[in-house]
Amino acid sequence: MMKWTSPLVAAAFVLLIFCAILPFHATFLREEDSEIADYDFLDSLPKNNAPTMLELDTSFITSTNLAHAPDANVKYFEYLLKRFVRKARVAGASVSVMKNGRLVYQRGFGYANKEKKERMTPNHLLRVASISKLLTATAIMQLKERGQLKLTDKVFGPNGILKGGPYATRPRDRRLYKITVAHLLQHTAGWDNDDDKNGDFMFDLRKISWNTQDPLPLQKESIVLYAFRQRLYASPGKEYSYSNFGYFLLGEIISRKSGMSYEKFVREQILKPTDIDQYFHLSKTLPEQKHSLEVRYYDYRGADYVPSCLGKEQWLPRPYASFDLSLVGAAGAWAATPNALLKLLCRLDPADAYPDLLSKESIEEMTASNAALKKYAYGWSAANYAAWWRTGTLSGTSALMVRKRNGISYVILLNTGSERGYKFAKDVQQLMEKAIHSTQNWGNVDLFYTK
Repeated sequence: MMKWTSPLVAAAFVLLIFCAILPFHATFLREEDSEIADYDFLDSLPKNNAPTMLELDTSFITSTNLAHAPDANVKYFEYLLKRFVRKARVAGASVSVMKNGRLVYQRGFGYANKEKKERMTPNHLLRVASISKLLTATAIMQLKERGQLKLTDKVFGPNGILKGGPYATRPRDRRLYKITVAHLLQHTAGWDNDDDKNGDFMFDLRKISWNTQDPLPLQKESIVLYAFRQRLYASPGKEYSYSNFGYFLLGEIISRKSGMSYEKFVREQILKPTDIDQYFHLSKTLPEQKHSLEVRYYDYRGADYVPSCLGKEQWLPRPYASFDLSLVGAAGAWAATPNALLKLLCRLDPADAYPDLLSKESIEEMTASNAALKKYAYGWSAANYAAWWRTGTLSGTSALMVRKRNGISYVILLNTGSERGYKFAKDVQQLMEKAIHSTQNWGNVDLFYTK
């Protein structure tokens, strides 16, 4: 009898443990291995026979702004976007396209707020998730150019940038003292986002609270102390593993080295010089905290409600319960418009006529992937010669920013999540590449300067 009972008891015990830890396992911002490519479509696409049902639905196009040049050939482009929003069950999408530094297309599709029937426009702010990391990396490179830090500087320890307070704690794994600024930028510090035991510190708040007995909402000191009690997955610099905690630390470094808050430094040194300060906002978790122009966020159909990580005794949709954006900050808390993101790109691209925020050498360093690991440029998800891309994924958010080799760049922001998580970015990019390839003429209007 024991021969049969023991395995059954063991299996039941394992199942019980799994069910106990399942609520703590975070899968809300996982975009580390989105295999995005610089597509070059060679197949022919229909130009004049797009179905008329969506074309005639003029109420579906929501932008009241001038969307494109009068002679632009975007008929099939818009058909594909409309069809995608409906078939993917996306509440709303905001799309902008730039060609050789000119904004040639901007439009909202679907709803910014379904309940209020508020249509999406190019002026709405949407969470951009990990596209925020591009701002953080740019700020670090600015500090480097000013001589305020080196990428080889140690982050922790007696000679580290971060010391005092929770950072003075002796870590369980002394390899933490080897972590440099460059390791944080390139996700090679040694933390493992997929580690089932440790997970992603920025998105496992309920598990951390349960382990440390620190009450929710957690303070950043609790997260740092918890991280210091864990062992590294790998020695710094040896392996790539996406880490939101690493970019949280970069935000701390920016504050320490600049003498001002992370947000203030980014606004003063990046957003205001680019004239996009009013189109960026550090998003908050709860809907009542949102900016007046910010959209409402939706999870995919059938998604469960989850207990709030802010400690309130309530279950909410994941876009408003599964992460504390006041902690995420430099790793993924910004909200913006697609147009503002493209203006930022102009100031990070030596190939156009706009003055850049960084030297050509710094931009080249940011867009060079780690040759040994073949992974991740600074701030960008990846770079391939002149093609750069950056994805962003949160519950209720999917964001994609691409700079192509042919002078075309685009941003698409969605206010709806997907069951596919970070893999959804590949679906979105394939849609956009096909739509852009179908457009032969963007006209000569520059919507950056046309009202």
